[in-house]
Amino acid sequence: MDMPLLDAISGASIARVQDCRTQELSNLAWAWAFLSVQNPEPLLDSISAAAMTRISEFQTQHLTNTSWAFSRLVLHDQPLRAALSAAVLAKMQDLDVQGLSNTAWA
Repeated sequence: MDMPLLDAISGASIARVQDCRTQELSNLAWAWAFLSVQNPEPLLDSISAAAMTRISEFQTQHLTNTSWAFSRLVLHDQPLRAALSAAVLAKMQDLDVQGLSNTAWA
């Protein structure tokens, strides 16, 4: 893993996180979780703050991927977890089987 590159990506992403669309927020969180990046909090904290302001805009896949990512990294962001849970409940009828299983795992 190229940590200098990941650190640069994290810094650049944090600087632009408010410009990210919901899919981009979800993808960033998912990528960091997939890579099991050490010390993910700076980027994930900024993703959480941005997500909280736009949680109602997240599509179901963005919700489930973000939930999975935060759980995979064992980040206990209770306000985000509560917001994601409420948003998933509101869109439960739209979840496919993969989304259901990802959400159950998270």
